[in-house]
Amino acid sequence: MNVYIYDKEQGLPPDDICYIIGKGGAYLKKKLDLIESLTPVDRISFLDEVDTYAKINIPKIPVNLMANIIGFFRKVYELHKSESIVLLYYNKKEKTYKLYVPEQEVTAAGLDYKTDKTIQNHILVGTVHSHASMSAFHSGIDDRDERRFDGLHITIGKVNDPEFFDISVSIVVNGMRQRMAADSYVEKVEEREFTPYFPQMFRPAFDLNDNGEKVYKKDVKTTIMFTLNTKKENFNFDNQWLDKVKERKYEYVTVNYPTQFSGKKYIVKDGKLVEAPPEENYPQQSFNFDMKKFLRDVDKDSGIDDCNCMYCVHRNEKLTLQDIQDAGDQETIENYSENWWEKGW
Repeated sequence: MNVYIYDKEQGLPPDDICYIIGKGGAYLKKKLDLIESLTPVDRISFLDEVDTYAKINIPKIPVNLMANIIGFFRKVYELHKSESIVLLYYNKKEKTYKLYVPEQEVTAAGLDYKTDKTIQNHILVGTVHSHASMSAFHSGIDDRDERRFDGLHITIGKVNDPEFFDISVSIVVNGMRQRMAADSYVEKVEEREFTPYFPQMFRPAFDLNDNGEKVYKKDVKTTIMFTLNTKKENFNFDNQWLDKVKERKYEYVTVNYPTQFSGKKYIVKDGKLVEAPPEENYPQQSFNFDMKKFLRDVDKDSGIDDCNCMYCVHRNEKLTLQDIQDAGDQETIENYSENWWEKGW
């Protein structure tokens, strides 16, 4: 069976059965008795599988630079309990790296930054970003952000740990992510296996069974993390980097009765109430109050104790009808416009 590259000027090949490769992928042409078709297929069955790969031809990131980055991530977590990012530039002639910390707005589970910085004689080859206290992995948000950013992308997790960290290294090309061993692109990074209760026990005693699996000699739970084989002073960094990190401040409000029916959420952004984008991550509200005093202060004889809003601890953070009107949410106003808000306000 033949395989053709589609040429619009030449038209379809004359074969009754053949594969055609076009802009949209692979297609199967069939002409059998009364039925004739050209349909998309996800594979050409008789061809061999092709193993995909990706690599970037750069030397390993020097251990002192990676230590600078991790030291920076730990300090940002200490200050903001958040993620952060460093951009990685490379000089092809000198085979050297330069780190750049962009202006960034950070949260516990995300960040915003720009990659429009140019450095003379250097090209932007990748990113190193932290996952704060979470483990190192490439999230859906990372996949979205890196889909059009070909290069080396490293995630550092568990930066709240003063001794160890978690790491995930990958190369992204055309949206395809190729995961790599940590030491493929980072100098002097070492894996450590230890018990959480006795971190000094780096390698608990074990035997290997016939399948090559570890059988520990004692009933211990182990953790796999990483460390850098370098001096502690290398974890110092340029303190001016911290000036580039701003904690994202959202003024936000609790979903109230009308909006909980419609499933809509709102934030106050730039002094204006707007519907919250679904992909955003917003900080959790926390309230410190004396529950016993709160209950004592409730007037059970007021005749309005059936109104949850009157005694809700989130009362001051709830949307009012005026808020919804200002936001122009006509659907919510029309569907849920009973005078519930007047009872407790």
